[in-house]
Amino acid sequence: MVPPVLTCLIGRNLGTGIGSLDHFDLRDLAASLLHHLCNKYSKYSHNLKPRLARSCLKTFLDPKKPFGSQYGAILGLRAIGGAEVVRQLILPNLKAYEELLKDELQENSLKKAEADKVVAAILDALGTLVDDDLPMLNGHSEDAAADVRTKLIEKVGEVIGNKIADSGHTQLAKAVLDSDLPAI
Repeated sequence: MVPPVLTCLIGRNLGTGIGSLDHFDLRDLAASLLHHLCNKYSKYSHNLKPRLARSCLKTFLDPKKPFGSQYGAILGLRAIGGAEVVRQLILPNLKAYEELLKDELQENSLKKAEADKVVAAILDALGTLVDDDLPMLNGHSEDAAADVRTKLIEKVGEVIGNKIADSGHTQLAKAVLDSDLPAI
């Protein structure tokens, strides 16, 4: 069952063709199926999660893959292991990944819509890093907010760093800044 689910998740060409964003719905469904399969069968097959994570990470980091495949890879990594996989495999590679996103987010094209979907998937995956037990932080001065923005940009790049800083989600910013892992 895993190969067809993985194909629907990170396959290059899915859907009706150019101009269609329908394949994102299929990738969302495939990620939820992958999550279910991992939860149910990883205790019987100990190398299931590492093999799937390797496939998804390889797709995420390949600049020749289309944004749809990279979107699916991000969803897949999150589905495989939640916050820990996001912390260890996605977060350390965001600054390098930004170079691929930056140019496409400037243009007004189909690729911009796909790049926006990838950014949303990344922010959603980073949201798993937030610990609900962290106290809410209120009353930041503008200097503190600028300092947090600068640190975020240094850590995850300008695109994602600015999105996190602009969201005002201080717990997410703290969770991202507190995760110190080297890029893979």
